[in-house]
Amino acid sequence: MALFRTLVAASFGSVLAGIACAQAVLGTGESGSLTNNLGYVVASTMTQKGGVKMQAQPNDSVKQSLALTSAGEIAFSLSNIQELRAAISGTEQFEGLALPNLRAVARLIDVRPALFVRTDSGIPGIAGLAGKRVPIRYEKQATASAALRHYSQPVGWPKGT
Repeated sequence: MALFRTLVAASFGSVLAGIACAQAVLGTGESGSLTNNLGYVVASTMTQKGGVKMQAQPNDSVKQSLALTSAGEIAFSLSNIQELRAAISGTEQFEGLALPNLRAVARLIDVRPALFVRTDSGIPGIAGLAGKRVPIRYEKQATASAALRHYSQPVGWPKGT
């Protein structure tokens, strides 16, 4: 954890050196989300160890947070790489709202979502889901929805289940 905090402080600190503001704002997703919880850790670490006063700001979604960063209203946003790619290209949940002036400045953690089933389900792997009803639209988790749509095609889930 100490190495994580040092790397976060160094990564953000080098970027913040060029920002002349009393307090840097770090946009996150909604309260209780992964990006929100991580945002409080990063902001606290930057304030305590990085010498930069930073505040985590929850937003209705990561989409809103990235749009605020793109507009220059806040300094940073937390997101995952799929959301960043979609924002830059104006695809997926950012359809019609391309934000091409964003870039990643630090990689913080790897998040590997997974599908889980009961051991007695008779489903040994992803191919075992063929023909099954599987929810793939999550309004508050656009990245999960995109990943599930991607993986659903080879096993024949109907699009939009």
